[in-house]
Amino acid sequence: MANYRILTEESTESSSDTTLVAVIDGATTLTLSDFYSSIALALKFPDYFGHNLDSFDEMINDLGWIQEKNIHLIFKNYDDFLTEENDEMREILLTMLDDAAMEKKSKEDGGLLEM
Repeated sequence: MANYRILTEESTESSSDTTLVAVIDGATTLTLSDFYSSIALALKFPDYFGHNLDSFDEMINDLGWIQEKNIHLIFKNYDDFLTEENDEMREILLTMLDDAAMEKKSKEDGGLLEM
């Protein structure tokens, strides 16, 4: 089950007391290193985030430091996202995000990934 939706126009959604809107811009997220830096900033990862796949998995499945009940992760310029990496890596990351969203949704009825 996909825990994301494809938008036909750019989202104008903004953060509120109950929702954190985090934006990843594919135009500036061409490499895995770029992604780790962007996602860490967007989701306020703790300083101990290791900028690797295992650490990302741990962080995305915790998010306990985020006060807002709902988290909306929006990808702008998705066609450019991770273009300097292989397609398999993009699929791995998106699967991890989808799995984390499904887990959060089942626990708290929140979370959404938008592209």
